[in-house]
Amino acid sequence: MESLRIEVAYQILPAVARVIKKETSMFVKRKTFDACCHQLTSCRLLLSANQATLGRLRSAAGEGGEVYKRILECREMAAWVRRITTPGSDQSCLLDHLAYMDGWLLHLANELALTGYIRQMLQAVLKDDVTELYGGGHWLAVVMEEQTKLRERMRIAGVEA
Repeated sequence: MESLRIEVAYQILPAVARVIKKETSMFVKRKTFDACCHQLTSCRLLLSANQATLGRLRSAAGEGGEVYKRILECREMAAWVRRITTPGSDQSCLLDHLAYMDGWLLHLANELALTGYIRQMLQAVLKDDVTELYGGGHWLAVVMEEQTKLRERMRIAGVEA
């Protein structure tokens, strides 16, 4: 949410700076005023649309046990695939897809706010050894990077993992 406000502020500031540079007195030309008003209105509409999108994204992520539960389900499925496949079969494609989804969900989790009631899920997600689980697939580095970002975010927020 904060990054959205900063993005809108960066869109508004150049217009305001141009007005200040052009007009050194307290009076502003009607054309300049209308241009600034139009830019502020469009930025407000953009912010409103982005807030609605963010709200839908947060509610979708919160359904069915949060994003962290989905991460744990990916890892559970990867462990199940490892158990049922024979050593000679090609399981790397499926594990690669699971690792991709794990990394994508971790990226989404890093963008959402940390709330108090998901602490147990966070701890479960961060304690898993994904290297052993996904077996060095293509997306393993992404999963590990997102997991590191989440650990750092939790450290900064003061949440113990």
